[in-house]
Amino acid sequence: MSKFVKRYGGKKLERTRDLFEQALENCPAKFCKPLYLMYAKLEEEHGLAKRAMGIYDRAASTVQDSDKFEMFTIYIAKATANFGLPATRPIYERALESLPDKETAEMCRRFAQMERKLGEIDRARAIYAHASQFCDPRIMPDFWKEWNTFESKCWSVMLNAETVLISVETGSEDTFREMLRIKRAVQASYNTEASFVAAQAAAAAKGGEKPTAAAAAAAKEAADPMAAMERNMGKGGAAPAFVASTIKPANAGAGSAEVEVANGAEDDTVAAANPDAIAVDDDEF
Repeated sequence: MSKFVKRYGGKKLERTRDLFEQALENCPAKFCKPLYLMYAKLEEEHGLAKRAMGIYDRAASTVQDSDKFEMFTIYIAKATANFGLPATRPIYERALESLPDKETAEMCRRFAQMERKLGEIDRARAIYAHASQFCDPRIMPDFWKEWNTFESKCWSVMLNAETVLISVETGSEDTFREMLRIKRAVQASYNTEASFVAAQAAAAAKGGEKPTAAAAAAAKEAADPMAAMERNMGKGGAAPAFVASTIKPANAGAGSAEVEVANGAEDDTVAAANPDAIAVDDDEF
């Protein structure tokens, strides 16, 4: 294909298009990326920009997962150069739906920066909130630092001898508090999985073995002890023991003073005598 394009260029454009379509028809996903890039470059140089964008769109959904982020990046750059920043919104939205979590977070950051360039502050804030679920504050502090700067970008001025904080372009006290609330919630959600991850790492480190189902079950029990107790009770396990009450009912009769004690060998019963009981003969009735 490269030799044919180099020799004829745009002289036989329809024939070249047919050759590219035939080559891509049964091409595996891991080998089709160079063909799509050559095809799109041909359309940009000798064809129509709209057809080139269509080829980039096909490539972004056809290439293997490891190449999708790079393909979306090229697609967004070409769309920006040909049609401007607003035309990239649907491309970003498609990218967020199809990329893995880690790459989705990076694409969300670029999407938010694009919205900030256009002055769409509320849209950028919503994108940051969507990306927060993929960003552990302990592993990706750059994302939270960027969002913190976005929400707290302000300066102080003197007004009537009082220092007043004036927002430059983004954020307010309420939005900043909301960002901190989301950060705490995300931190808590990742903390609940910490014991599970720790158990997997310990199982993997033990002699180079892979994490087992037993390690996963132990991690889940450690993360939720109440659920583990309920499962044991459902399987016939002993229920939690409670201390018996020593308070006697106020209306208990005299007969309740006698307690039957079971003998291990025989079924004989022994009456426990009440030292305060009054002996009354039958003749006195």
